[in-house]
Amino acid sequence: MSIGLRITSPDAALTTLGALIDETKAGDPLAPVTCIVPSNLVGVMSRRALGRASGLLGVDMVTIGRMAELIAGPLLAAWGRRPMSAPVVELAIRQALADEPVAFEPVARHPTTIDALRRAHEEIRLAGDRAGALASTARGRELLRISRAVARRLTGDWYDDADLFLEATAAIAGPDAPALAPVVVHLPRDVSPLHVAFLDVVSAVAPTTVLLALTGESQADRRPRRIAERLGGPVPDPDASADETAPASPVRIISTTDADDEVRQAVRTVMSAARGELTGEPIAFERIAVLWPTHRPYARLVEHHLDRDLVPWNGRGGTELVERIAPRLLIQLLRIDRPVLRRSALFELLSDVPARDADSNVHPAASWARYARAAGVTDEWDRALERLIGRTDHEGRRERIRALAGFVAELRARLGRADTHRPWSEWADWSREILDWWLGPRAAMRFDDSEYRAWEALVAALDRLGGLDLVADPVDRPGFAGVLESELSDLAVRQGRIGHGVTIGSLASGPGSDVDVAIVLGAVDGLLPPVPRPDPVLGDAERRAAAMRTSDDRSDELAHALASTLRSTSAVVLRPRGDLRATAAHHPSRWLDERSDAPATL
Repeated sequence: MSIGLRITSPDAALTTLGALIDETKAGDPLAPVTCIVPSNLVGVMSRRALGRASGLLGVDMVTIGRMAELIAGPLLAAWGRRPMSAPVVELAIRQALADEPVAFEPVARHPTTIDALRRAHEEIRLAGDRAGALASTARGRELLRISRAVARRLTGDWYDDADLFLEATAAIAGPDAPALAPVVVHLPRDVSPLHVAFLDVVSAVAPTTVLLALTGESQADRRPRRIAERLGGPVPDPDASADETAPASPVRIISTTDADDEVRQAVRTVMSAARGELTGEPIAFERIAVLWPTHRPYARLVEHHLDRDLVPWNGRGGTELVERIAPRLLIQLLRIDRPVLRRSALFELLSDVPARDADSNVHPAASWARYARAAGVTDEWDRALERLIGRTDHEGRRERIRALAGFVAELRARLGRADTHRPWSEWADWSREILDWWLGPRAAMRFDDSEYRAWEALVAALDRLGGLDLVADPVDRPGFAGVLESELSDLAVRQGRIGHGVTIGSLASGPGSDVDVAIVLGAVDGLLPPVPRPDPVLGDAERRAAAMRTSDDRSDELAHALASTLRSTSAVVLRPRGDLRATAAHHPSRWLDERSDAPATL
């Protein structure tokens, strides 16, 4: 059995998916079907759209990684292996470089080097046997050596995405293969060699069909054609697919002064669409998307302006996880006494995140700050506060000063010496305890939805760091803080609920989304198309040989996303004329030159 291939256009993708699912069910509405979707967002939107159209039963919508996890996860867990996290890989890379740095010796300790090598390692792992092609160059051989050394260190106790696909592939191909429902792969965005191997064995035991959307535009269709080629299916003829795709709808282009003005205009467009001024009928917020080609500066600006105008939204905003209350507090506590506990540092933190007592009452930080100033505290707290108590006649003030002294003494006792080395699990426990002490009991119950999600992500990160005792020596407090901050910086926490308010996010995540109006930001050269940015540790030629993503793939991905969005929605495209902070002018995106009507310049 081979993988089937079905071609559609972006505007007909959902309709074709519904027809393909019905065809796969062969007249039995309860027959199970597994639909592999490119993201959870697309899965939820597709399920709801198909359910509204004709009902949907027996369809399991999962990402390809989740499907592999459902098959191989229990096996790996039974063998005592844990899911791998970024800190685990980074520590293994540091150990590999310490043993044999070779070409990376001058920069082996730099955090950027470790981060770049970790990302390269993850891609090399998913390249499977094709990664052997890296050995044709000296740089590729060095990356391959480090990646294999890291894999050897971690394989016994940990597993990564590559292990999930390898074990799932072996399980399906083995004598005790799990029963699989027919599979529909909906609009795949990327397929690594291990993905292809997994789908090959799936197609051998269950009917498998891949649905691709072609726009009829040369660059925009490079990515789906490459996916079709990797899956071994017939690559559609460019001219034939161009005839079958619907023409793009007229696009309204709005020119603005800079990115901030652009986002303000985007929010005004959202409100216009909601009032029915854009399409002639009111559009619900959940049927509108605001998409950008690059996270900075747009994510933070969009979040700010939508919140300011009280427009509900869901997606990944611009507020990073490390900026949320609990993660921010913990990282500052881990570093607050470098080199000593200064008055200014403590009261900046108390004003930022108020501390509470055991009864959840907020400590009086403002009066404490006045007492500390009156006592002349810099970094010597005990004697200065004792002298102030001796000079104070009012008993109530003396009690408040003693409360401050007790708070500082307990904080110092909890912090201990910054250079004390402890096991990772002890630091994780210490972190939970100091958060509970500072924030008071049941702190998480007082958080709003965004802060609660950040709390959950922090607790999960501490659980992962607590497992590093298996691969790393005890660490001091600054070292633990650095690894925790790195782990949190890599996490993207989605805010809000899908289907509640305006959907915001990357333009690359747009294809497959079920919305009526799409507002696309950043339509200027340098963003659409993006400036090619080759990987700092692995060149495009080596990546191409190993079937890994190249710098051109990013451009092709955005070209396909833009063309798909313009063909499947009522689109409004905004372009800033310049960057006022950098005093630089922007040129309109050349991708829009031949498909748009006259822009409406504001």
